[in-house]
Amino acid sequence: MNWTRVAAVTLTAVALAATMLALTGSSFEGRQTATRRAKRVERGKYLVTICGCGDCHTPGTFYGAPDFARQLSGSELGWQGPWGVSYARNLTPDQETGLGKWSDADIIKSFRSGVRPDGSTLLPPMPWQDLSALTDEDATSIVAYLRGLPPVAHKVPDRIPPGQPGVGSIVVFPPPSAWDAPRTPAEGAAIPRALLAGSNSPRAAPLDPVGRLRPAKRPAALCTARKLHGQKRCNPLRGNEPGEYRRPGRLGIRGAITTLHGHASS
Repeated sequence: MNWTRVAAVTLTAVALAATMLALTGSSFEGRQTATRRAKRVERGKYLVTICGCGDCHTPGTFYGAPDFARQLSGSELGWQGPWGVSYARNLTPDQETGLGKWSDADIIKSFRSGVRPDGSTLLPPMPWQDLSALTDEDATSIVAYLRGLPPVAHKVPDRIPPGQPGVGSIVVFPPPSAWDAPRTPAEGAAIPRALLAGSNSPRAAPLDPVGRLRPAKRPAALCTARKLHGQKRCNPLRGNEPGEYRRPGRLGIRGAITTLHGHASS
């Protein structure tokens, strides 16, 4: 009888110890997961800050008084250029006016490729070409930070096509001066490799073995800019026309202005 009691007590103690270990392990894993997520969000906050996302997307920033209670909720300050008028959208997780209905993949694709879930192209001054070089870890960190923002209900004005009046305050970009107007290198002209982005960069111009520019596929965003200015035919999957080359640099404001004035885009 005594042996039976001893065995029962022993089994009970073993079961309790196993349960305690399981609970302790689960709690430890939970803390580890929470720590990793906190670090990811902190990394995302850092990246959003140094990339200057709040400059355009937080109201009041360009007037010297950013409203952090409405951080990244979009701005009604318009940016007018050859693309028409664009407005920095609401990046908070609001379901109706922000990114609440976008998947993580949608958000990452938009700032890496310049294409929104509806297939439209991000317009200047959004520098998505720079963000296209983000690592997977940094991209997911930015998304984690944006997901954690307080949702703010604010619908920014829709983009306005060229030739139509804008809404609200508008910053107008003038045509470039002669010094700033992009120049098209002559066909076959060699350029210093030091002027190019890294050879593994998605923005690097394609080169032949001796460093001369080769025809490249036309970026979809360039096609969009050209269509806005009356050029009806533009196939982003086809090689560039003879003598037309893509050079390293941003296709943003400069690229759109360049297109308007008849130069090859940077």
